[in-house]
Amino acid sequence: VFESEVVVLNSFYQGFNNDYLNAKNFEIKGNGTYTIESFEGLQLTGVAKRSSLVFIMDQSGSYESIDPYNSRSQAINKFLQDIVQPNKFLVGASARQGMLTLEPLEVFTTEFGNDWRGNSAYLFELSQRTGGLNSILDAADQAIELLITNTEPIRRDLILMVHANDESSTTTLESLILKAKNKAVTIHVISLGTELNTAVFAQLSQETGGLFAACATNKQLIKVFRELERLINRETFVYKMRIRFKPVPNMLQPGSGSVHQIHIQDEFLDKPYNPVYLKITIPS
Repeated sequence: VFESEVVVLNSFYQGFNNDYLNAKNFEIKGNGTYTIESFEGLQLTGVAKRSSLVFIMDQSGSYESIDPYNSRSQAINKFLQDIVQPNKFLVGASARQGMLTLEPLEVFTTEFGNDWRGNSAYLFELSQRTGGLNSILDAADQAIELLITNTEPIRRDLILMVHANDESSTTTLESLILKAKNKAVTIHVISLGTELNTAVFAQLSQETGGLFAACATNKQLIKVFRELERLINRETFVYKMRIRFKPVPNMLQPGSGSVHQIHIQDEFLDKPYNPVYLKITIPS
């Protein structure tokens, strides 16, 4: 039995309660059978503590073929402009054996701030410096160090935008999760495209208390970034459900994991939502 909180963002939803769905609109898929035992809509209030945030973009070489019109930069620029006092942030990029000035993490500045006006040229210039291997786990490890050097009693958030599997990091997923938990860092992950292992990044965000959005298309990515600041810092409406999963025989053993997908069927829209990915690990 496990619980999940799902945020629904659709074309006509801009910060208002999207509370018209019910349990029959949600279908869970995986290697077994599922029963939704409880279902409710909840309004979550914003976090009281101000946020110190590091935002990292995956700059590895496959990005150009996924987003040829550089929609990413436009969406991220809007998100950063939405962040206002007292919340502060750093912006960086990650790759190894690519075109960044520092590897695996290059940051625009090491000074936390919240005024992004006039700095958007950095984002759009990054699109000309794609290349190399994904090393987002190593970059995230360094970003946590940047966050904990800020000694103010604040909330610490790390946002990773990825489009490829990590091919070169020495930092393991397990060690990064442990470090984030020990340092009270929440990791949010937004993925673009369909070529990466969503289970890895779903586990990273889930086990650190963060948000995970798997965006197959640029339009889905733009929608998430349009409302990301609100989702992190202000009120959010979620569907909370308790799910009973009965796996196929001999599937799960202590320490093993399984991936589950939540699909949403909305009778008012003719377009599919991107699925929600859950990585559930059985305790050893």
